[in-house]
Amino acid sequence: RDRRLVAVVGSHGKTSVTAMLVSAARSSGIELGYVLGGLFANEQWAPAAPGAGDWLIAEIDESDGTIDRFSPAITVVVNLDWDHADRYPDVSIMEATFAGLMERTTEVVLGWDGCATTQRLLSHLSGPAEKVTFGATGDFCLNSHSSNGGMQSLELGGRFRIPTARVQAAGAFNALNATGALAALQTMDVELSPEMLSEYPGVRRRQAILRQLPDLTVVEDYAHHPSEVRALLQSVRQDLTSEQRLVVVFQPHRFSRTKQFKTEFASALAVADSLHLL
Repeated sequence: RDRRLVAVVGSHGKTSVTAMLVSAARSSGIELGYVLGGLFANEQWAPAAPGAGDWLIAEIDESDGTIDRFSPAITVVVNLDWDHADRYPDVSIMEATFAGLMERTTEVVLGWDGCATTQRLLSHLSGPAEKVTFGATGDFCLNSHSSNGGMQSLELGGRFRIPTARVQAAGAFNALNATGALAALQTMDVELSPEMLSEYPGVRRRQAILRQLPDLTVVEDYAHHPSEVRALLQSVRQDLTSEQRLVVVFQPHRFSRTKQFKTEFASALAVADSLHLL
């Protein structure tokens, strides 16, 4: 109760954004507590630590209702997409849950400008928190990004105090994740540096390369919602040559999600050349 909580919430990317926040803080020598909803790819890093100082960064999951028990100082909303149909049988119930967390936030609500639902909830926010956005047209602006191997260069604008940054992660969605993490850090009054995410270790089961041979690369990912599956497969497809094939093995996660979004899953998985459905 004596910590200022930074709550990272949303449907997709909250584990990565939380991990990026922790990684950037560590690279800057900042002591803080954190709770990650996954495992760092670097096995030397624990998934949670009490830390020191005023701040506690935590990934807050909406799937079991415990989100209702938090009143953050800062809330980072990466995006909002209908999920967990077993708990939220109607999208309006899910939106009300996130709106409640935003209302209980005391200092800043930081939301992605590319999510229409997030922006609509922000526009109706009546709580004490300042409303701030990040993204292509956000208060914290990602003007462009380019990739060189596993490293991305970000061109920043708007409220950002640095013009560029680098993040060791692939994909346009990770460029946005890094933008959100850096925006949250500046909101926390952390001094930003262009290289604070250049050694980001990543999170297990997020684009994890299990095996790499001259003619075969095996990648493991936790994408389990149609939006995530589509983003991942399109990102991989962009890096393939015309001679390479995209072979996908997909394990459905939760019968209620599979039933609710079966049409969307079929569309997202159609990007594959070959699909093995478990």
